[in-house]
Amino acid sequence: MWNPACDFVDQRVGLVPGWHRSFCLGWDRWFRGSDRLPGLMLSLDRGGQCKGAVYRLPPDAIEANLGRLFRREMRAKPSAHSPRWVNVRTENGPLHAITFVINRNSGRYVRGLSLE
Repeated sequence: MWNPACDFVDQRVGLVPGWHRSFCLGWDRWFRGSDRLPGLMLSLDRGGQCKGAVYRLPPDAIEANLGRLFRREMRAKPSAHSPRWVNVRTENGPLHAITFVINRNSGRYVRGLSLE
């Protein structure tokens, strides 16, 4: 995650089976494109696996930090993302974590594009 947008007290590298990063969130005219040339953004989609950062929130500020994350990831209606509990494999053992995955019913889900 390029910007966790929350306070954290620990960070680990983890592997999440069953989800992979994909340019499946579109068509963005604000962050990754323009009205003339809308762009795609990465999101987690079903299948494969994803290696990334796992953050532990401060125990005394979990609600505040989760609120910031939910507002950022689910601001549009309907939301392009759905929160989901996932199993994460780390060097220090397995964890359960909340992540945001593409909502295939949001109208912003893009699939079947060629590399060109």
